[in-house]
Amino acid sequence: AALGIEGIRKKLPRYAEIAIAIVMSTGIGLAGVLSGFVKNGANFNSFLFGSIVSISKGELLLVCIVSLFVLVMLMLFYRELLYIGFDENAARISGVP
Repeated sequence: AALGIEGIRKKLPRYAEIAIAIVMSTGIGLAGVLSGFVKNGANFNSFLFGSIVSISKGELLLVCIVSLFVLVMLMLFYRELLYIGFDENAARISGVP
Protein backbone atom coordinates (compact mmCIF):
# COMPACT_ATOMS: atom_id res chain seq x y z
CA ALA A 1 0.00 0.00 0.00
CA ALA A 2 2.83 2.39 0.87
CA LEU A 3 4.52 1.76 -2.47
CA GLY A 4 1.20 2.27 -4.25
CA ILE A 5 0.64 5.59 -2.47
CA GLU A 6 4.13 6.76 -3.37
CA GLY A 7 3.67 5.64 -6.98
CA ILE A 8 0.45 7.64 -7.29
CA ARG A 9 2.10 10.66 -5.68
CA LYS A 10 4.96 10.52 -8.20
CA LYS A 11 2.63 10.16 -11.22
CA LEU A 12 0.14 12.83 -10.09
CA PRO A 13 2.12 15.39 -8.08
CA ARG A 14 -0.66 18.00 -8.25
CA TYR A 15 -3.14 15.57 -6.68
CA ALA A 16 -0.84 13.82 -4.20
CA GLU A 17 -3.32 14.11 -1.33
CA ILE A 18 -5.84 11.77 -2.99
CA ALA A 19 -3.36 8.88 -3.15
CA ILE A 20 -4.23 7.65 0.35
CA ALA A 21 -7.97 7.74 -0.36
CA ILE A 22 -7.49 5.78 -3.59
CA VAL A 23 -5.38 3.06 -1.95
CA MET A 24 -7.61 2.76 1.14
CA SER A 25 -10.85 2.51 -0.81
CA THR A 26 -9.28 0.00 -3.20
CA GLY A 27 -8.06 -2.12 -0.28
CA ILE A 28 -11.40 -2.17 1.49
CA GLY A 29 -13.22 -2.94 -1.75
CA LEU A 30 -10.81 -5.76 -2.56
CA ALA A 31 -11.16 -7.19 0.94
CA GLY A 32 -14.94 -7.16 0.63
CA VAL A 33 -14.86 -8.88 -2.75
CA LEU A 34 -12.24 -11.46 -1.76
CA SER A 35 -14.06 -12.28 1.48
CA GLY A 36 -16.79 -13.88 -0.64
CA PHE A 37 -14.31 -16.57 -1.72
CA VAL A 38 -13.45 -17.61 1.86
CA LYS A 39 -15.37 -20.57 3.32
CA ASN A 40 -15.90 -18.89 6.67
CA GLY A 41 -16.68 -15.45 5.24
CA ALA A 42 -18.87 -14.37 8.15
CA ASN A 43 -15.97 -14.68 10.58
CA PHE A 44 -13.71 -12.82 8.15
CA ASN A 45 -16.22 -9.98 7.78
CA SER A 46 -16.69 -9.68 11.54
CA PHE A 47 -12.89 -9.49 11.95
CA LEU A 48 -12.56 -7.00 9.09
CA PHE A 49 -15.29 -4.69 10.35
CA GLY A 50 -14.51 -4.80 14.04
CA SER A 51 -16.00 -7.67 16.01
CA ILE A 52 -13.99 -7.58 19.21
CA VAL A 53 -14.86 -11.18 20.11
CA SER A 54 -12.99 -12.52 17.08
CA ILE A 55 -9.61 -11.34 18.40
CA SER A 56 -7.61 -13.85 20.42
CA LYS A 57 -5.36 -12.98 23.35
CA GLY A 58 -2.29 -13.61 21.19
CA GLU A 59 -3.52 -11.17 18.57
CA LEU A 60 -4.28 -8.60 21.27
CA LEU A 61 -0.74 -8.98 22.59
CA LEU A 62 0.63 -8.58 19.07
CA VAL A 63 -1.41 -5.40 18.55
CA CYS A 64 -0.09 -4.01 21.84
CA ILE A 65 3.53 -4.81 20.91
CA VAL A 66 3.19 -3.28 17.44
CA SER A 67 1.49 -0.21 18.92
CA LEU A 68 4.31 0.24 21.41
CA PHE A 69 6.88 -0.12 18.62
CA VAL A 70 5.07 2.48 16.51
CA LEU A 71 4.90 4.91 19.44
CA VAL A 72 8.63 4.52 20.10
CA MET A 73 9.41 5.12 16.41
CA LEU A 74 7.10 8.14 16.43
CA MET A 75 8.96 9.62 19.40
CA LEU A 76 12.35 8.94 17.79
CA PHE A 77 11.44 10.43 14.40
CA TYR A 78 8.98 13.13 15.51
CA ARG A 79 10.93 16.04 14.02
CA GLU A 80 11.41 14.34 10.66
CA LEU A 81 7.79 13.22 10.43
CA LEU A 82 6.56 16.68 11.37
CA TYR A 83 8.67 18.33 8.68
CA ILE A 84 7.73 15.82 6.00
CA GLY A 85 4.05 15.93 6.95
CA PHE A 86 3.76 19.68 6.50
CA ASP A 87 6.32 20.67 3.87
CA GLU A 88 8.65 18.31 2.00
CA ASN A 89 10.72 21.17 0.55
CA ALA A 90 11.34 22.70 3.98
CA ALA A 91 12.29 19.22 5.24
CA ARG A 92 14.91 18.87 2.51
CA ILE A 93 16.27 22.33 3.24
CA SER A 94 16.48 21.50 6.96
CA GLY A 95 18.52 18.41 6.20
CA VAL A 96 15.86 15.78 6.84
CA PRO A 97 16.70 12.78 4.63
